[in-house]
Amino acid sequence: MIMKVNVLIDGGFLEQALRKQKKTLSVAEVETIVNEAVSNLQTKIGEAYNLSLFRVLYYDCLPFDGIKIRPDGKEIDFSKSSTFLRKNTFLNDIAKHDRYGLRVGQLSFRIWGEPSEGVYNPIFQQKGVDMKFGLDIAVMSMKKIVDVIIIIAGDSDFIAPLKVARKEGVLVAIQPLGLPVKDELIKHSDFKL
Repeated sequence: MIMKVNVLIDGGFLEQALRKQKKTLSVAEVETIVNEAVSNLQTKIGEAYNLSLFRVLYYDCLPFDGIKIRPDGKEIDFSKSSTFLRKNTFLNDIAKHDRYGLRVGQLSFRIWGEPSEGVYNPIFQQKGVDMKFGLDIAVMSMKKIVDVIIIIAGDSDFIAPLKVARKEGVLVAIQPLGLPVKDELIKHSDFKL
């Protein structure tokens, strides 16, 4: 029996895992992680079912491109930073990749953090990413778009949508990539990869 699989990736969670593993964010790295997750799930499910990757949805915010004044008076144009250019290029590449979809929220500047080694670090806040992630889980489950959802995330905000998915008969797998995830999230999934 063929089972359609969607993989949903929390971009912030993935970046944190890659930093911990000293790896660089790239489309090739994302593809490797997705393929490993599907393969690991195939091993757990067994040969009675054949998993078929339907789509990968990547959730993140476009990088902040505004201009802000640091507490020391220096003007910072975030659109000229190497971080902005690297992240923008990656998100554009992922959006164009076959069978991948980019779901974006908004990134807003909150405040300058306390200086570390003489450098002020900006503090940003994501908006809308978790909501889209959760709604997509619920919709694809209720509309029977896929049979299996693999989430690469660790946020407890996804517990309610995962409950909906399982009630609708969709199998749910969590791929934590070596990062800690909430026990409740694991309890409301079928597999931990």
